[in-house]
Amino acid sequence: MTATRPNHIDYAKVIGMYLVIFYHYAYYTGVSREPSLLWNTMAIVSSFIMPYFYIISGALYRPVSVTVAIKKGWTQLLKPYLLINMLVLPLYTVATGISLESIWRQLLGIVSGVDLLNATGNWATPLWFCFSLFFVKVLYSLLYSLLKWVGIAIGCAVGISIMYVGNILPLLLDTSLVGFVFFAMGHVLSRPLMNMKDTGGFVRAGIILAALVLLAIALYLENIDSQHLLIIRLIQFGPYPLLYLLCGFAGTIAFIAAATFIPSGFAKSVFLTFSNGLIIVLGFHGTVYHTLFSWWLSFNNTLVAAVSAAVVLMLCYPLILLAAKYWPSLMGNRRLS
Repeated sequence: MTATRPNHIDYAKVIGMYLVIFYHYAYYTGVSREPSLLWNTMAIVSSFIMPYFYIISGALYRPVSVTVAIKKGWTQLLKPYLLINMLVLPLYTVATGISLESIWRQLLGIVSGVDLLNATGNWATPLWFCFSLFFVKVLYSLLYSLLKWVGIAIGCAVGISIMYVGNILPLLLDTSLVGFVFFAMGHVLSRPLMNMKDTGGFVRAGIILAALVLLAIALYLENIDSQHLLIIRLIQFGPYPLLYLLCGFAGTIAFIAAATFIPSGFAKSVFLTFSNGLIIVLGFHGTVYHTLFSWWLSFNNTLVAAVSAAVVLMLCYPLILLAAKYWPSLMGNRRLS
């Protein structure tokens, strides 16, 4: 394993952040869910974008005890998840109508990852990933400590079975068990993912092409449309759940390989700032969209969505700097390089 994290992993994280913001364009600006280039592109992104972050998290994972996993998970994931949600809650409540029922439903959503009856989300709902990743890391650490790779294999088998059983567990436990499978992929492939830039340019280009072909085949067979997206949070995996595993794997490999072509020194400090500020971007880009964009921007146009996502991402940059300076707990006490 390389001694330090290579830059292309951070670049890949930022690409993933941009794709998340792009994916949320239609939801936040009110674009109709009708078949179009924009919606089809968003559907493609939805098929791999959250597995993407589970896989990268797995690639960065280093085995620790369950106690350490819980302590680090609280500081780096759950605490900022709760803080940001409590900051966004009053903003969302004022914007959508003040009522005790609304507040109560949001609180239920916060403590459950928006996975309890009558629970509702707010503009920070994309932080469900942090809520889920906490469970994934704790479970992974437990199984790895007790049974090593046998334990991980058992966890993956349970996660795959959940894909066929459906959404039956509360608190995003179903989602987390499926996310466990992708996390394990990242951990198993950690060395080649970290060292991918050391391979030749033609080899990496071939990896991108092969991964995109696999993604296209899987999506064609899944036959997704505006009413049948592939969404891990909702346990929606299409008619062939195992193909969702292929989508997540192929999409992730393609974009990590693409990130290796970004020069190591290109806007390095900006990319590293965004990478360390992932939680801020996930937690606040919805607020930025709704307060500055959704009330006037609703174009069903892919270029508009792409530019809007870039603008929203850049508007999150000063929020990361402010959080790092004045309230580092919001970003899991991660330091900016």
